[in-house]
Amino acid sequence: EHYGAGTNGRLPQKLEKACQRLRTNNISARPRILPLSKCPIFETSKHVQAQRFLEDIATQSTDSKIAFWKSLPDLVSRKVLSPRIAKYKILPLLQQTITNLTAVDANMTQEISKVECQAFLPILFHTATSHLTPKEFQAQLSSVIEMLFKVNDRGVRVAMLSYIPLFAENLDGTTLNRIVFEPMCSGFTDSSGPLRAATLKSAIVLVTHLSQPNLEKLTRYLVRLQSDPEDSVRTNSVIFIGKVAPNLTDIARSKLILPAFMRAMRDDSVLCRLAGLKAICACRSLFEEKKLAQEVLPAISGSLVDDSEEVRTAAMNAVEELLAILRELGERMSVEERKRASDQPLSSS
Repeated sequence: EHYGAGTNGRLPQKLEKACQRLRTNNISARPRILPLSKCPIFETSKHVQAQRFLEDIATQSTDSKIAFWKSLPDLVSRKVLSPRIAKYKILPLLQQTITNLTAVDANMTQEISKVECQAFLPILFHTATSHLTPKEFQAQLSSVIEMLFKVNDRGVRVAMLSYIPLFAENLDGTTLNRIVFEPMCSGFTDSSGPLRAATLKSAIVLVTHLSQPNLEKLTRYLVRLQSDPEDSVRTNSVIFIGKVAPNLTDIARSKLILPAFMRAMRDDSVLCRLAGLKAICACRSLFEEKKLAQEVLPAISGSLVDDSEEVRTAAMNAVEELLAILRELGERMSVEERKRASDQPLSSS
């Protein structure tokens, strides 16, 4: 295949005769390079134009660079630029450009720099995932990802959060904990509601990759978000706690999850109260059976007379589920009592 033709790997028609002559065994009959290089196809070639732009990119305007970066996936898919150029020329250039932009804090105070940085991200990660193995991805992009998470711009941060599933696929657990999770946590306490919501949504991908201390740290952030002014954030934090709970240690779980669910069931939002009830049902196997009777069931009972019919129905279903578990427990306890009684020797009269 011939990359650079812009014709999906086919040789441009204007070069077919010249190429046939280049393949002849008669060296003197082959066309000379200088006249051949003046063929108009080389001046109008998308490949040549792209290569020239890359060579002169430092002198190009920001708008021109953004337009060029956005056109890159199409140029590669149409084989105007080869995968080797994408991997060994474009990707390093993107990395260096982002490094230069983010290395100096003053750069990112300019709106045009923020726009440029956000424009680079889809191209950077599309190129990296298309042409790098996970091992190469980690080796080449870890430092860039770390720098990007330190950029003090919400637009860049939201964009980075959207790539967390990709990071989870290509970075090892230690790297994810250090360069992704740690800086990501600042989003939980940001004053922007949409950023808090985006942080919450993206963090769930990391749960199975987090160290135990970071899991407990995450849970504490989730508990703190139960006081968030946004109903959706409070509701999603409860759902998230229910999903994190199986990964916590027994001690951390016993301290954190039931108080969190109880707080949710007292929330002003109907959706949040429903989420608390559903989370309790989803996590019922994580509670000791006696704790279900002594603490969980009493915590639910107030919801049986909630102002919302939907909440009352969910509470009744939860109570019935727990009662079924406790009924089985009571039957097992009765069997054990009778067995102990039968094993005791009869007292002499």
